Amino acid sequence: MVAGIYETTKSVKSIYVEYNSLSPEHKKQWDLALDEVSQKHPIKCVCGRLCTGLHERTCSKFRAAVTKNFLKRIGGLNERSK
Repeated sequence: MVAGIYETTKSVKSIYVEYNSLSPEHKKQWDLALDEVSQKHPIKCVCGRLCTGLHERTCSKFRAAVTKNFLKRIGGLNERSK
């Protein structure tokens, strides 16, 4: 597992990404994933509420969507590096 990515519980299989612990390459991929999800939902968030900067930072559904996109991106990076 990449440093900075943790499974919070075994039963729920939720994943928490600690941004400050990521490598520079992974930080770049996280930022791209965040921008992509934000651009897909310019007015309404993934959860259906009005999208503001504050809401994007605190919304668990938005963060889950970014994490999912991020894991797809680094999966591609890991495949290319092998």
